[in-house]
Amino acid sequence: MRFSWRSEWPHVLLLVAMFALAAATWGSAPDRIPVHYGFDGRPDRWGGRFEGLFAMPLTAFGVYVLMLLFPASTPVAPTTRLRRRLRHPEARDHRVARGDPGIVVLAIQGGHVDMES
Repeated sequence: MRFSWRSEWPHVLLLVAMFALAAATWGSAPDRIPVHYGFDGRPDRWGGRFEGLFAMPLTAFGVYVLMLLFPASTPVAPTTRLRRRLRHPEARDHRVARGDPGIVVLAIQGGHVDMES
């Protein structure tokens, strides 16, 4: 999958907004910021200003980059391989008869299994 600004601009805009909000509140943020709360609703761990303001934007950026790179490491999407296998009527009938979970995944993702052909 290629990077396309048409599909990625909302994600990039959200990341930029997260970093901009963290940077804009840097001056007014306290030195100690609660970063974890217990079951009783009271903070049980405190972090510095950097951790409190930039932990989430940095985590979101890391996950975004991993999601961009993951499809490049997969030669063919699993649903594409499954669709290719389902084109053969004998294999398709056998898989449906035994309840192959791949058929369920394909159906959930909007795929169509035509049993008449």
